[in-house]
Amino acid sequence: INNGVYTFINNNESTLENYYFEFRSQNNNCPGQLMYTKKVIKPIFNNFSIYSVCSEETLKNEEYCQKFTTKKFNITESQFLEWANKKQSLLIQEEQENDSNILDVIFDKWYVIALIVLLLLIVIIVLFIRKRRSEL
Repeated sequence: INNGVYTFINNNESTLENYYFEFRSQNNNCPGQLMYTKKVIKPIFNNFSIYSVCSEETLKNEEYCQKFTTKKFNITESQFLEWANKKQSLLIQEEQENDSNILDVIFDKWYVIALIVLLLLIVIIVLFIRKRRSEL
């Protein structure tokens, strides 16, 4: 205890720990009465986070690639690498589909684009004719 602050140190990064804190009243009207309870989970170091696939932009925010976690992953190294390869290929496939979807929409809706261009040309021609007539 230092100035009313309780501290303890647990440097074990391989064991998942649950801590339960009870905050009790120090008021004279209700001494020792439970005011608040807090559960804190001490995270563990995630060994998968040091793999090079986790430094790639597509996977760095995934749960298996976080440096510390509050879960124990019951998977092997080969299962992790299989997951990473599948995840990357799915993300690449989705990205390619999104790119092709945009082009498909543009080509499927060519008449809308043609109509917009035609309307713009008509507006420009009308404005040009009005300007010419006002000069006369």
